[in-house]
Amino acid sequence: MAEAGKTARLLATVCAAAAICAAIAVPAQAMETITKFEVKPSTTQTGAHPDFESRFGFGNHGTGNPGEAAQDVRVHLPQGLFGNPNAVSKCPSDDFALAQCPTDAQVGVVVVRANYGGDDQNLLGAAPLYNMDSRSEDETARFAFIAPVANIPINIPIRVRTESDYGLTMTVTGIPQVIPLAEAHIRVWGFPASADNDSERFLKGSLAKPAGCPGEASGTCASNAGSNPHPSALPIVPLTVNPTTCAGPLKVSLDVTTYQDETHPAHAEASYPATTGCYEQSFDPVFNATLTSDRTDSPSGLEMQLKATQFLGLANSPSSLRSATLLLPEGISINPDAADGQTSCPDAQAHFDSAAPAACPDNSKIGTFDIETPALDGSLVGSIYIGEPKPGDQYRAFMVASGFGINSKLVASFVPDPRTGQLTISVADLPQVPFEKFNLHLFASDRGLVATPTRCAIY
Repeated sequence: MAEAGKTARLLATVCAAAAICAAIAVPAQAMETITKFEVKPSTTQTGAHPDFESRFGFGNHGTGNPGEAAQDVRVHLPQGLFGNPNAVSKCPSDDFALAQCPTDAQVGVVVVRANYGGDDQNLLGAAPLYNMDSRSEDETARFAFIAPVANIPINIPIRVRTESDYGLTMTVTGIPQVIPLAEAHIRVWGFPASADNDSERFLKGSLAKPAGCPGEASGTCASNAGSNPHPSALPIVPLTVNPTTCAGPLKVSLDVTTYQDETHPAHAEASYPATTGCYEQSFDPVFNATLTSDRTDSPSGLEMQLKATQFLGLANSPSSLRSATLLLPEGISINPDAADGQTSCPDAQAHFDSAAPAACPDNSKIGTFDIETPALDGSLVGSIYIGEPKPGDQYRAFMVASGFGINSKLVASFVPDPRTGQLTISVADLPQVPFEKFNLHLFASDRGLVATPTRCAIY
């Protein structure tokens, strides 16, 4: 009986040890609770330039056992809500580090509450939100502010979701663990240079006293409650643009990663109001196309340009291009030698479902293209590849480009008429991204994709 008792105690000890090890091995579940989340614009007009604000709050920020502290907060803005970071000045990183950002780099105001000084809802105050230079290849824009009272810099890189709907994601990153974030209210101005913002427009601060309103829920201390407003020296140019299609409500979502558990982010969803007033939208694109050869029955290059001017004043932006179909003149056809010696790019190498850049082989390249938009510091330049054929879609072309934190991948189809050979080029389901010029160039080599008509005429 004694031996049996020892054996039972030994088994119990082993089981207890195993249970402890299992508990250690199982990752902790996220304890941060999202108590508030919303994203809303000041107007629902399609193509308008709203102020938009995002609010989010947490229920277990450094409190409880264990307490949680947000590390990164990702706000996934709705598809079609876009911005132009070149609408205002940009604050150099050196100036931001010294709290010396220029007044004309301000794009909004941030109000922060945190677990600080024994108060888990301490109103740290309001701070100017600045437009910054991008710092890495995977971000298209960057905002930043200095948290009041704590005087800690907080960065907000912005990237384009090229793996899905081409919407924008703002990430509030580098939130300090020692002051757990309780709530943030981020307001971005639609027209940063507007006089409507003069009462909350800050002059340069200093390391000892960064620009901001400690303990206050608005930025009006910048103008002494409006008695000394600070006008902008910049022209009034829109920073934001609403989706240009009447749809909605549109989905927005929030993901919160904590220091205590980086592998299980908390998640919340909300609605962005439906956009309205499509009858007030304009759409006046201009198109040009020409062959690079005037010789009959020979390979030719193809030059195309599509213009869709974006308004940079108070007017609403025109509708984004959703799809395009180009019917080339009868007689222009697919070059029968186009595929000779060339390899098609598989869909898997184009990485359509990933944020990664495409990796198509060089010997499938058949042209180039570039996109011009006021939102970027230069042209987004890309390449055109012969895509992997699919049933009913023999001649596919992949248009891929990387730059400015964007890895864009689009598909075009070249469809010859089975009777006449007349060629139709189409691109469907384009992302709601504003652009001014789209220039396309197909190579004119012996293996070029396009062939000229077999007889001389005006087409």
